[in-house]
Amino acid sequence: MPNELARPIDREGLYRGGGGLAATFVCAMRVIGSTNDAFQRFVVPLERALGLSRTAVNQGMRLFLVGCALRSPLAGRALDRLPAPRVMAGGDC
Repeated sequence: MPNELARPIDREGLYRGGGGLAATFVCAMRVIGSTNDAFQRFVVPLERALGLSRTAVNQGMRLFLVGCALRSPLAGRALDRLPAPRVMAGGDC
């Protein structure tokens, strides 16, 4: 019985994992978009309530994005060495 994951290309040379790739792309797009959108909805209320500038309030998002950029290589290395469900349970940006 052949392993389906080991043979992603069929006889015509088409990649059969396109549906999974598309679903992953859509999920990532929705998660990143909702994170940015949710944060931006709090900028004006925080600005008014705390008397901060927009620059000061948006530093939180900037730090989040820098943290994601710094942690991504570590997550990639962990994905090379550990099972994906364990790495995903640890979370990443």
